[in-house]
Amino acid sequence: MLFEILKYTLPAILVLFATYLIIGKFFSNEEDKREHEIRRASQKVAFPTRLRAYERLILFLERTSPENLIPRVLKANYTVIELQALLIKNIREEFEHNLSQQIYVSDEAWSLVVTVKENLVKLVNVGAANTQPNDRAIELSKLILEMHATAEETPTEAAIKHIKKEVRTLI
Repeated sequence: MLFEILKYTLPAILVLFATYLIIGKFFSNEEDKREHEIRRASQKVAFPTRLRAYERLILFLERTSPENLIPRVLKANYTVIELQALLIKNIREEFEHNLSQQIYVSDEAWSLVVTVKENLVKLVNVGAANTQPNDRAIELSKLILEMHATAEETPTEAAIKHIKKEVRTLI
């Protein structure tokens, strides 16, 4: 009698267990598919946004590099002190305009951008300290460009190179 009960219940239990494993695997695969689809849909939206953030940071770096910034703001009648204030103001405004981009880029890329901003402000201040406040602004601009040109690889160039490398890994 016990043998008869086992003869029918044991295969039923094995079939039930196998069904449980198959259904569990099926639901697990379906959950993975759903997560993958959500991730893909999210990337379709996030990728262009991240790419634009990298583009904006490159634009910031290019616009604030001394060889681009000085000709844009320099006027013939400025003094050293006026040019110094205007350069620092422009660097800070450009930086603040792009502050929100940090959420879309890597910490390392953002850190490089912050370092570039700080180095540019320092470069302007060092240049201004090595000239007379009432000298013509052209003296400060020449000094800044000379100091900037002496570096083998400027922080701006290093940051641009790093950002381009990051973007290539995204694409």
